[in-house]
Amino acid sequence: MIRKKFFRRGNPAVNLNEAYETYLKANGAEFVRFVDVSSFPGETGGAYTCAVFFAKALSKEYLRALRDGRKPDKEEFGPAEHAMDALAAKLAKKLTDEGYESTERINTKKLPHKTVARMAGFGFIGKNTLLVSERFGCAAVLGKILTSAPFETIPPKPAEQKCGDCNVCAEICPTNALLGREWSETTKRKDMLVRKLCSPCLKCMVHCPFTIRYMEGE
Repeated sequence: MIRKKFFRRGNPAVNLNEAYETYLKANGAEFVRFVDVSSFPGETGGAYTCAVFFAKALSKEYLRALRDGRKPDKEEFGPAEHAMDALAAKLAKKLTDEGYESTERINTKKLPHKTVARMAGFGFIGKNTLLVSERFGCAAVLGKILTSAPFETIPPKPAEQKCGDCNVCAEICPTNALLGREWSETTKRKDMLVRKLCSPCLKCMVHCPFTIRYMEGE
């Protein structure tokens, strides 16, 4: 367990990044990055210089059940989203208590999790409008906060788009909600997805080749 004194401003005993990455992973995150957001517009202005981005993967057993048309032993997606939101609130409070202005209350329309994830090099936005990572496919649940804490940050480095000619997600969609269009910075969500046709079946998530590679890997 990491004691609070290790987080205190000016204490060189433990590297700030290392301490908080350990804390996040002890509380369920599997991937952590500290991203420089000083050049980001809108919500990141003012005192916030860093986004702490983290992610947790859904279990392979859960994904296989969805892919195979079986009912999973337990629901994971909703609880995982709730857990990452709760972890963001807990992290922001801990940093605030240490004297660093921090918030998890970020307008996700102005600064989506996917934007920070992409800038962190974690993954790209697929034709299914989901964040797709090399490590977890579409099966990662994301979280983030903004903070003034002096973490060592990486500069924004957008991940490369990798859907190419693959249209599996659009082809598997039972309601034809996905239009099979590649994402770009000028693409609007409505150009990729007919939202009123979308049902939470998650087929586009579990049939993505990147997700399949994750769920079938060791």
